[in-house]
Amino acid sequence: MSQFPTVAAGQRLTAGMVSQMEPYWAVKGGPTARTSTTTLADDPDLLLALPTGGTFAFELFLHYTGGTLGSSDLKLAMVYSGTSANGVWAVNGINTTATTQANMGGNGTGAAGTITVGTSGGSFLTVDIKGYINTTSAGNLSLQWAQNTSSGTAVTLRQGCWMRVTQLA
Repeated sequence: MSQFPTVAAGQRLTAGMVSQMEPYWAVKGGPTARTSTTTLADDPDLLLALPTGGTFAFELFLHYTGGTLGSSDLKLAMVYSGTSANGVWAVNGINTTATTQANMGGNGTGAAGTITVGTSGGSFLTVDIKGYINTTSAGNLSLQWAQNTSSGTAVTLRQGCWMRVTQLA
């Protein structure tokens, strides 16, 4: 995990120390489709373990397909399995009533904080998610998602979606 080691004045930085300062990444190696379900579930690829007691920024880039606008749509949640002092996230994606970009956000991390973005009849669409979390115990930060309206037409997160977490403090 992106952790900042203690560096004394005059101490040389080693490759090992610098590698601890790198952000963590998770990348989808293949598509994941969900059909006829509105129950949020962890994405099998987009989750990262976070340690106790840190402030973290996270970003996700999702590209997806689904049914016609309003027939399935994509319900999203950022969930932390450990405990946290606070956290918030926001989304930039198309809204569920018209295929126009909309900024939506202000949700806390947890199952209660969901945001829904629209789908558009098989067109490839994108969503950007940004947020932060202050952890008080170790756990996994994960993207949970499902269809917003149950449909026989799958909503699919495509290969190449990614998640990046950077420790700030």
